[in-house]
Amino acid sequence: MPGSINPAGGTTPREFESEPLQAADIKLINCYYPPPKESELRDLISKGVQELARKVPGRFCPEPPLSQNWLSAPDLGVEDIVEILNDSEYIYKLPRLGQCNGKIKLKGSVIPGLRQRAFFVASSISFSRLKLFVYPSCEKSDGFDTLVQGDSFNMGHHEIKIVEGALYIWRAYSEDYYGHERAQALFRTYGKATLSVKDLVEGGSNTVTVRGSFIMVHWPMLGRLD
Repeated sequence: MPGSINPAGGTTPREFESEPLQAADIKLINCYYPPPKESELRDLISKGVQELARKVPGRFCPEPPLSQNWLSAPDLGVEDIVEILNDSEYIYKLPRLGQCNGKIKLKGSVIPGLRQRAFFVASSISFSRLKLFVYPSCEKSDGFDTLVQGDSFNMGHHEIKIVEGALYIWRAYSEDYYGHERAQALFRTYGKATLSVKDLVEGGSNTVTVRGSFIMVHWPMLGRLD
């Protein structure tokens, strides 16, 4: 919201309140799901701007403190990841993209978090796992497979079934690890999808809702070899 700390100039909160969409500069950041209808979105934004304006006693700051750092470590979608991996100098870009503990946050959500022995679903990816996607054995096609409601596939001895929605596989890595599959794959959804994950050895089953970009991993070293 552009404004001024000078009492004699700039846009006042009252002007934001009376004409929210004309006074505010609207930007959509990290939106990985289809937005609502335009009229509904504009109404929602208007109400948000008006609510904020009513709480500000003076004028809006022309540039909020540290705003230049807001996008320094952005959440990334699978398309962004693939673009980085296809860049010959991708390795030099990783440090500035990392947010914490050597991980990059993906534009997605996994609710609730899912971990089943050597298998897990996550909305962040570590640098070490990212590097695996450039191994010679890695599938190089982007968006190479689509899974819809009723489809299922295995990672190790874990069966993943699409209960609702659809998944789009963007990049995968798989290898044999002393007779056990060691694999990971990047996915994305449009809207949300519901998955069921069944442990074919021990029989346990979990359900998870995913949205946006995320990763599935089966890594025997994380649990008992199955």
